[in-house]
Amino acid sequence: MTFDLTALRPELRRFVTFGGRFGSVFDHPLHSQIGLESLAGEPSGHRASGLDCINDIVEEKTRLLDQARAERDWNSFVFLHQRPYRIDALAEVMEVERPSRLWPLVGDVWLDSAAPSDSEDLWEEVWSRAFTQSGKRRKTSLRVMSPAERRALDELPETITVWRGCSREGAVDGFSWTLDREMAIWFAYRFGGRGDEPAILAEVSVSKESVLAYFERRRESEVVLWPWQCMGATWEMLPRKAQQAA
Repeated sequence: MTFDLTALRPELRRFVTFGGRFGSVFDHPLHSQIGLESLAGEPSGHRASGLDCINDIVEEKTRLLDQARAERDWNSFVFLHQRPYRIDALAEVMEVERPSRLWPLVGDVWLDSAAPSDSEDLWEEVWSRAFTQSGKRRKTSLRVMSPAERRALDELPETITVWRGCSREGAVDGFSWTLDREMAIWFAYRFGGRGDEPAILAEVSVSKESVLAYFERRRESEVVLWPWQCMGATWEMLPRKAQQAA
């Protein structure tokens, strides 16, 4: 179903997709809106009505974005963006600001991200800033973790075993792993175990020194690793009976 987009500013109309599962969608780095059919049908006699409200929201966020950029308020700059676009904003910021100032923000964006694997190239670019050109780890990059998380990482043995749950073999070598095997199984059934999709549990042992970050804030005992470090991982298909029950 299509409808009149006249009320939407011309440069914003390309962000509209018609006929999705939840109706037509406006998906812009600074704002998202579903069910545009209903919104477009509202009267536009005042500022916050109809499609005009999208113009207003994007205009105001653009103003705030320019202000944050001018003030080098990078936390506001990144989080003014919609969640899927925050990694793009972070990568942009890391081109103009010293990484040493940004590591707490990197941790916040990582933990906020719903699917880091969808932006793997950008995350490789961001995480690469944790090292000097000679390959030495920058001490400031440890600030990506909270003080409690840094202490917890220090207390781990020199070699650790981690797990990852996914729904296809090609996703085994990802960034995000966990010290908690049961948590990995939960993720395996979250992403897989539907229809013909398998649920896969991967396992690998790595040196603690190779860990990019350890996060406890989401209660997932998450370990962030370079994907190439996981190429020696073993994996198994979880039982279909468990898939059906999950």
